[in-house]
Amino acid sequence: MTRALILTHGKLGRALLDSAAHIFRGGAEVDVLSNEDFCGSDLAGAVRAWADAEEGPVFVFVDVGGGSCGIAAQLALRDRPDSWILGGVNLPMVLTYLGAADQLEPVELVSKLLDRALNSVRLVGDESRS
Repeated sequence: MTRALILTHGKLGRALLDSAAHIFRGGAEVDVLSNEDFCGSDLAGAVRAWADAEEGPVFVFVDVGGGSCGIAAQLALRDRPDSWILGGVNLPMVLTYLGAADQLEPVELVSKLLDRALNSVRLVGDESRS
């Protein structure tokens, strides 16, 4: 079983997870960490401590891959081959993780997560205008 962390600016991660919980009850556990209470390498240290708390594959969902959260995740997990950092976290990605994390191997899960996240961004309704 994999573990997941939503690492975002401000309260975005908590809002995503709370919203997902209203839609999808049960499923995999997901932790949330915000950059609000950390500066510099402290955030990377917090991510590393989270990842090292248990063995096994870890997923870290960040809001902006090139922002402080994405950089901290990369620094924290650079020596962990069993980790995946996915940028641009959105609600469909979180829902997919909740529903599929215990059913797929990590590499297959990454593919499904990225497909769901990317395909959820589209014009809704009158597609003739695109």
